[in-house]
Amino acid sequence: GNVTFYAGAQLDAGFVREAARRAGAHIYLESGDNLEAGCGILSIHSNSRGKKSVALPAPARLTEIFTGETVDGSSGKAEFEMEALTTRVFRLEPCGK
Repeated sequence: GNVTFYAGAQLDAGFVREAARRAGAHIYLESGDNLEAGCGILSIHSNSRGKKSVALPAPARLTEIFTGETVDGSSGKAEFEMEALTTRVFRLEPCGK
């Protein structure tokens, strides 16, 4: 459905996340990493090394568009490791399709 663009880079990420949460927006990621989602695509640019835990709006399989790697999100949550300052772009495929 909806795609929202946020252009307030100077605002604190925690403040923006809480304002979005209070407005009823789905929060994909609690960490300080950069995330863009919409139109069946989810892109993450990591600010730090480690495990990323993404809350999906619906169960899905994630397929990394550059490597073909798949990540199970059938529980509504997807977890994967990332190095700092790297980007991963996934195609989201609803479970059962």
